[in-house]
Amino acid sequence: MKLHTSPRAPNPRRVDMFIAEKGIEGIARELVDLNAGEHRSAAFTARNPLARVPVLELDDGRFLAESRAICTYLEGLYPEPNLMGRSPEERAFIEMADRQVELYLLAAIANCVRHTHPGLATLEQPQFREFGASQGEKLLGIARVFDTRLASQPWMAGDRFTIADITAFCAIEFARGLMRFKPGAEGMANLQDWRDRIAERWRTERWDSLRLLTPNWQNRLPGQNYDGDDPDGLPAMIDSTSAFVGGSPAEGIDENVWLGAFMNIRRSVLLDPYDPETAEEWAESVGRVDELIEIFGSGNVMMEPQRKGAP
Repeated sequence: MKLHTSPRAPNPRRVDMFIAEKGIEGIARELVDLNAGEHRSAAFTARNPLARVPVLELDDGRFLAESRAICTYLEGLYPEPNLMGRSPEERAFIEMADRQVELYLLAAIANCVRHTHPGLATLEQPQFREFGASQGEKLLGIARVFDTRLASQPWMAGDRFTIADITAFCAIEFARGLMRFKPGAEGMANLQDWRDRIAERWRTERWDSLRLLTPNWQNRLPGQNYDGDDPDGLPAMIDSTSAFVGGSPAEGIDENVWLGAFMNIRRSVLLDPYDPETAEEWAESVGRVDELIEIFGSGNVMMEPQRKGAP
């Protein structure tokens, strides 16, 4: 199988996160450059006439589009760990939660960004700014519905992590990156706690897929408000790390947590640099970063503040 994808967009990230949670290996990936319009090319529209990513190319040559359909197919092939329900009742309630997140929360965020963000003007023509702004206003009300839900249950669909949490997490992170939306800053403590629990879970259990969840990709959108001249430079990586973990060590974030996230973001930049001409050279440094990550993960690293006057 081969996944035609663009991992910086929320729907493809849903599928990538689903695959990672399942621990599925062996699915090849072909990246589709949305900014270059590759999704509108004859080659891609032959796979999906609607020109949307992701698309899963099956071994028999057929093409499966739509994120939820792809996840349903993979759930059937790889039933464990279960993410979509076992009994008819559980499957129905998980699908209800997932559809609510997709149709109301994610849709409002996507419509707002598509129609108001200058970086997406090349992808969404024409842009209707008033419509986009109205969707942004709706976001707060919709998010509060889910904040209330999470006051009485730990996860979007009930007592365990499911596909509904994947969809919601990708939606919230998309809004965090491009709309500067933080639930906690809007008085939604339950939604913020839920988001932070998933982020922590991925920091400690899903290092290899950290690059799918960090807003570092937003620096690569045309028109994005990154102030520097190097999206792969140290300032950009520091900003992305702090955005992902919710702050910097100076703001109270554990130094070990911050450093661990930074090293994995550094690894993702080496593997997927903004400037493709550096890719081959930078790939040679991935091994050294992997060694640092391994040392860090062993617990044999202790961060101590430097004493005043120390060299």
